[in-house]
Amino acid sequence: MASKQPSTYDDIVKQHVALTSRFFLGKFEKEFPGPQPSLMQRRQYMYAFCNWYRCRKEFEAEKDELHATAQRTIAQRLIEKHQTKRIPTSSFEWNVDRLFWASWFGVLPEEEIPPWPFKSPKVEEGEGLSAAFASLKSEYDLNGPLIGKEEEENAAEALKRARETAALQKAKESSSPTAPAHGNIVTPMSVSGQENIPSHPRPNAELPHTPAQLPIMDREDLRKTLSFTQTKLELSYRLRAHPSLNLDIPSFETSGVDCLVNLIRHTNALFNNKSSEQREEGNALLTYAWQAFFPREVDEELTSHRIALKRGVLEHLKDRISGTLTFEDCCNSDLMNKTLRQRAIASLIEYDCRQNPNLSLQRAADQHCALQKTKDFLVLKEPDFARVLYHSHAENPKPFSDLLEFDLVVPDERAAVYNGSSCPFSLISVVRMRDTIHERDYMRIYDDGGIPVMQIESATQTPPIHSLSSKGGHSYLLVFGMGPEEGGNAKEFL
Repeated sequence: MASKQPSTYDDIVKQHVALTSRFFLGKFEKEFPGPQPSLMQRRQYMYAFCNWYRCRKEFEAEKDELHATAQRTIAQRLIEKHQTKRIPTSSFEWNVDRLFWASWFGVLPEEEIPPWPFKSPKVEEGEGLSAAFASLKSEYDLNGPLIGKEEEENAAEALKRARETAALQKAKESSSPTAPAHGNIVTPMSVSGQENIPSHPRPNAELPHTPAQLPIMDREDLRKTLSFTQTKLELSYRLRAHPSLNLDIPSFETSGVDCLVNLIRHTNALFNNKSSEQREEGNALLTYAWQAFFPREVDEELTSHRIALKRGVLEHLKDRISGTLTFEDCCNSDLMNKTLRQRAIASLIEYDCRQNPNLSLQRAADQHCALQKTKDFLVLKEPDFARVLYHSHAENPKPFSDLLEFDLVVPDERAAVYNGSSCPFSLISVVRMRDTIHERDYMRIYDDGGIPVMQIESATQTPPIHSLSSKGGHSYLLVFGMGPEEGGNAKEFL
């Protein structure tokens, strides 16, 4: 629990690392990343600490909602009170995180609120202007206020309490146009006043009706840009931590493709799959999934290249799949069946709990194998992945723990499925598919054991799914992975 409020930054850190939680025994195990960590380091630490010190059952859902509110609140305050036109990413996100922290702990008694432990941020290498703020400012200019009066008042009260309960470092620091003042919302005049700073171009909301010529993808292809000395771990990290970039158009038009791109990146990272030229020639999305996607804010020329590339990929897919490009359309298309997986339609495990809430995942897998036995189905390669189409019961959805793993009979060499051996498959990804065409698809990726993989947070990230145990009846694609054999060859989707 928090004690008497400290008066210097060193005191803040000493108190912070000594805090105890009423929910967990012992000290917080994650190492403090220092006063000025990177955005990713700060977010990883902050979210873990928030759920340790004030644990919530539906942490992910509450976190996502509060983060979105903090972004909109900070953006509106910068626009209305500081006349900000543009702002560096580090400054904007630091203020968002500080408001998130103040709001998350604002419900606690004043003496229990932990002080904000991070100094104003350093400018990160390659950093540009905040695309998230630019998008929100455009929304503000078009539609007016980003949040309601009550939300704004609540945010102001949270920040007021934070200032009253935490004394940040008083020592003078060298100021720069991109560094926010301690304890205050960043003063943006030094940024907005520089009219020679190029703003990031915003793509037109309407895509062209004629197919676009795909730009060359070598420029940011991770397989070509990473040096020989950079390890497989580096490649794996970038594939999983840097999700697909979205265009600034309605999310229902791109979220299906973004979810599929992130799923392909995740599976490529897990199994060191470098794809193949033959498959990529027939499916541009397989090549696009190897793009760097980081840093998020880049110069105007590279931004234009990324926009043109994404638009070209979307047009390429619309010609070959459908005009809507939902995740379900993309995942079940002939294009993906021929280039991404083998015998995909026959091997999709149906797990429908809408009429039978007591049906277990293992039972559904066993029924699938029995069905394949009657068809004398032959699998040519041992699969890395199995896909489960899960329809949850409206009132009694399965808890997350019931969906983490199952055993599946897989072939031995060229043996029929039912003559093979049983192997465990673990959950590696969940895609919550939209209920109506004008909604969007959501996804989350996991390591073994159902541990969520931390990704870079930004306005362009595919948002995490809502809880799998949410009521109402929803459809999900669950992807399960089986660990590759040592030195084994690349395998396939089942």
